Amino acid sequence: MSTEQRTAATTVEPAVPNEPSLTGARARRIELREAMADLEVAAARATASPDWVARVEVALLGLSAAVDAHAVEVEAESGILADVLEKAPRLEYQVGTMRSDHDELRESCQNLLARLHQEPAPDAKVIRRKVISLLGRLTLHRQQGSELVFDAYNVDIGSGD
Repeated sequence: MSTEQRTAATTVEPAVPNEPSLTGARARRIELREAMADLEVAAARATASPDWVARVEVALLGLSAAVDAHAVEVEAESGILADVLEKAPRLEYQVGTMRSDHDELRESCQNLLARLHQEPAPDAKVIRRKVISLLGRLTLHRQQGSELVFDAYNVDIGSGD
């Protein structure tokens, strides 16, 4: 038996979540990353531009939809979080944290959208700071999701870029 054959014979494949949950989580992850990039580009434009608020609003609506789709996908009965809990109950706290993050991220998106329509006109610098903060929290959430899946399955879900 060659070294390669011995290595292959003794290598234990990690338990991988059911394919649909992993595929769905990856797809939502990519959509979320793209929506984050769109918002970052919109917010980085000159705030004096007459269409700055409108561009940020469109990008924020896209991000809000992506956050919702992500949360619905991964929290479904057949989603990746249920698979993680089934495979690795020790990760219950982390799964709970991810679910709480979803609620907070959804609320942050809605609060930012409401601020865009406040009277008098919103302070663009404040909006930009809040957008940057939201994007940072989303980045951390995505990283924690990668760690969670890896801890449960030894599978890198990918960066989504």
